[in-house]
Amino acid sequence: IARMEPAGETLPTVFEIETAIAFLYFREQHCDLVVLECGLGGKTDATNIIENTLLAVFTSISRDHLGILGNTLEEIARVKSGIIKPGCAVVRPGSAEDLNRTRGSAPLPVLSCRFRTG
Repeated sequence: IARMEPAGETLPTVFEIETAIAFLYFREQHCDLVVLECGLGGKTDATNIIENTLLAVFTSISRDHLGILGNTLEEIARVKSGIIKPGCAVVRPGSAEDLNRTRGSAPLPVLSCRFRTG
């Protein structure tokens, strides 16, 4: 960061710094498997440098990211689906058809679940 600022480069966010520290820790601990929570999700998320994702879990797609990730729930879902990698299974509320329609790409293995709250 000390070299980035004088060079006029975009500084990392707090989340990006914390994510980099976590990745360093995982490497130093020789982790075979990590449960990693995304930031906002999507292709530009700091966690999306992981290439061998085994499972992507979506608990909900809600309006809390309106205007940030998109202007409709479908746009938000499309952006968030950027964390899904080839060969990765997906767990999300709803049906596999909903997910594949939202992504607008090849079908994925999807484990549909119902979540109980409260």
